[in-house]
Amino acid sequence: MNDTRLRNACQRDIQYIQRLFEAYDFKLDPKHLERLMVTEENERITGVLYLNTVLECSFLTDDSLPRTVRGRSLNLLVDQGKKEVKAIGYDLVHAFSNERLEGILKKHFGFQPGKGTNLVLFVE
Repeated sequence: MNDTRLRNACQRDIQYIQRLFEAYDFKLDPKHLERLMVTEENERITGVLYLNTVLECSFLTDDSLPRTVRGRSLNLLVDQGKKEVKAIGYDLVHAFSNERLEGILKKHFGFQPGKGTNLVLFVE
């Protein structure tokens, strides 16, 4: 009989959870942790829910303006964004942009593709 059980993670689970995160090259961020839960079958962990507060930002510029104006705006926005992220105690931010800005953010500002697949779930 397969009885999968859901429970809060406990201290004895931490080492396994850390190894799992390292295997997927994901980062545990205890400072922003909201909930850590596991599923288990036959006393073996089968899955992890790591729920943390995620910081997100969006970058948009007006395509009707000259490229130089948009570039100056983006410089100021990214610089200020970095300061704001650090000021509230985060060391990364998930960034969204239109396709036009994606390459600029990567090339000129050091943004990197996120790990895994970016999915969104609206919970009503």
